[in-house]
Amino acid sequence: MVVLDGAPTNVPRNCALGCLGLIVLSVVGVGVASFSANRKLEARRQAAAARVVALGEEAAALRSPLLQSGSGGPAAGDETNAVVDYNGLQWAMSQSDAKRVSQAWQRRRPTLPVDIEDVVAQIQGTKEFDYGLAVGLDEYLDPRIATPFKPSARAEFERFLPATRYVRAGVARGRCDWETRWEQGIEVEIPNLLQLRSAANILAYEATTQEPRAALETGLVILAFAEDVERQGTLIGSMISIALRSVGYRSLAHTMGRAGLEARDYQRILDVLGRQRWVSGSELIAREALSGEITILRHGGHPLEVGGDEESAEAVEVPAAVGLLKGLPFLQEREIAGYAHFMKRGAEIEALPASERPAAWDRLEQDLSESSYFFAKLATPNLRGVGRHQSESRALSDATRALAAAHLLRLRTGSFPARLSALTPLLGALPQDPHLPGQPLAYRLEGEILAIYSLGENGIDDAGAQGSDDRGFATQAPAGE
Repeated sequence: MVVLDGAPTNVPRNCALGCLGLIVLSVVGVGVASFSANRKLEARRQAAAARVVALGEEAAALRSPLLQSGSGGPAAGDETNAVVDYNGLQWAMSQSDAKRVSQAWQRRRPTLPVDIEDVVAQIQGTKEFDYGLAVGLDEYLDPRIATPFKPSARAEFERFLPATRYVRAGVARGRCDWETRWEQGIEVEIPNLLQLRSAANILAYEATTQEPRAALETGLVILAFAEDVERQGTLIGSMISIALRSVGYRSLAHTMGRAGLEARDYQRILDVLGRQRWVSGSELIAREALSGEITILRHGGHPLEVGGDEESAEAVEVPAAVGLLKGLPFLQEREIAGYAHFMKRGAEIEALPASERPAAWDRLEQDLSESSYFFAKLATPNLRGVGRHQSESRALSDATRALAAAHLLRLRTGSFPARLSALTPLLGALPQDPHLPGQPLAYRLEGEILAIYSLGENGIDDAGAQGSDDRGFATQAPAGE
């Protein structure tokens, strides 16, 4: 006992009891916080699992192929999965060196087309597709430049032409299910970007060697292939799809300037492009948000169990900080909440008019930089480009449709119309520039060259010049007509 000024006191004992009380309260508080966080995490896990099941059912459903009429239509009742053909495409294009074939595609061997060995034999012993040698395709397909293919580039395309049979087969199937394992989050297996992009360019090259009507059908095959790739479901899959669409539109724009096409051919372009399936930027971001949330849950000890066995894509490196959240459920819940908040804001921004998005993205990025959310900072910075790429893709689609309509009127009147408004009866509406609300696409007719294009994000008319911010295509009346 301690005596101060003659009075006994229990200060040490009281301090000890107080400290013990604080410790007990802290433990109880942490326990309550952990219990509450675990309940929230479990609710998130169940909601994510339900969303994954819904996405899987949507992806597995029969789809109407884009080329549902004409020579590319599917056989009646065909339920064959187009992904078997697309697996064959990637397998064949990876066979330049058998030792470099990834284990992921070795596991897919049972789902390859029956004639895969014959196709591989045709390209065996060559090196991998050299995209660098194929540079120049865009310039060759633009009538304002008309750069001839170099012999090396031509040979590079022709080496892999046999593999494109699988694209033609796949787009005609009654079903396209990539069997995306959403429950793996950002580790989900995705198609090979370079191989798919190369295949589209190979097809576009092949179109330049075909008769005009066959070439037109090849351009439409590229677009159907792009739409199938988008069905893979992930954000990166959609970005790949947009790149493939660009190749298809350019191929069609080039083909439309060749002699031998009739009104029904240009009408087919209008019909097929009018049936394209588009997914909104908001939905793409929502899918990416789901993927990121699943990743945090999975590495924090709350994996989804909605798919098959665990053999899957090769592991993707995940920051160690995500794994450390496993023992700290309240921090894990905080990270998910912050991530979900910013992703939701991103999806809302994509629903805004194009003119309002830049400022809204600036505000989101500023708020994100000032926040303390680790995973949100890691996973959201690249979202801003989603809307831009989608807008450009829609602009290219509308420009291609407008070119087809202009050729239809040319056949009827003998020349391209002087104004874009003349195409409205064929298009149903005046095609709008997605970057400039209320303004139509630019329409420039100079001599025999007709260019239709968007002014791009900067809003400056650069006459559709290559390398500028303008996004569109040019065509010309076939020589001799």
